[in-house]
Amino acid sequence: APARPSRDASLFAQHFATREQWLVAAVEQLRPLFAELGHELPVVRVSVGWGSSRAAATLGECWHPKSATDGIGQVFIAPSRRFWVPEPVEGPGSRVSGL
Repeated sequence: APARPSRDASLFAQHFATREQWLVAAVEQLRPLFAELGHELPVVRVSVGWGSSRAAATLGECWHPKSATDGIGQVFIAPSRRFWVPEPVEGPGSRVSGL
């Protein structure tokens, strides 16, 4: 099993001015965990924003690097309150699956 970050290094223990800053930090904190499992996370932009359908049930959306002029993949997380309330399964799972 991959080593887990210490509780002191938890993203929840840190202060971020924006949700985007928290998401960027989360991606960086997940990089070593993915590496331990033999997967390298590509460069990716992650932000809060509505997906192309704006459906209420959509928690996030991923865009392939080929759809961006600079070739960097995009992950958008819906700004709905439901997502940002900490949930051990639904919330973090959505963020990780987008990577």
